[in-house]
Formats: sequence, structure tokens, C-alpha cells
Amino acid sequence: MEMKYRNIISFVWSKDIERSLRFYTDILGCNVVFQSQNWIELAVPGLSTGYLAINLDSSDQPIRKNEFVTLGVDDLDRFATHLTAHKVKLR
Repeated sequence: MEMKYRNIISFVWSKDIERSLRFYTDILGCNVVFQSQNWIELAVPGLSTGYLAINLDSSDQPIRKNEFVTLGVDDLDRFATHLTAHKVKLR
């Protein structure tokens, strides 16, 4: 059976959901498609069915460290320059 999917959503957790929202919208250019108090769903530029979901982590535990988002870009050097211009730390 051939599998077909409607979309993909990557989940990220944040202790400061408003700060995360500013990063994904202002720096990465994502657009809000749904927002509630503890959850924000973002459309990824250039993808018709790719979404990011920022989830509020209100626990007292340290933020989860094994989560990541991978974005494919045409020009990695240009993208890195864009990020560093916005004071994003690259490792």
C-alpha cells in the first residue's frame, strides 16, 4: 500500500513561547496558522504542507534537549549569514 500524508508537523517545546514565536516568525519567516495560550502552529515558508508547532513547557523540569528542526536551504552560507545578522548563535 502506498502511504500518502496530508502534512508534517514538527513539535518544539519552549519555556518562553512568545520569544520562540518571534524567532520563528521574525527571523525564519514562518507564519502563524493557529494560536492558543499553550500552542502555536506555524506554516513553513516555501512548503505547502510543512508546519512547526511551538508548545509551552510549563513544567519545572529543564527544557528537553534532544529535539530539533531541520530546514533544507539552497545556500547554507547565506542562511548562516542571515542568522548571525539576527544574533542567532551557531554551533
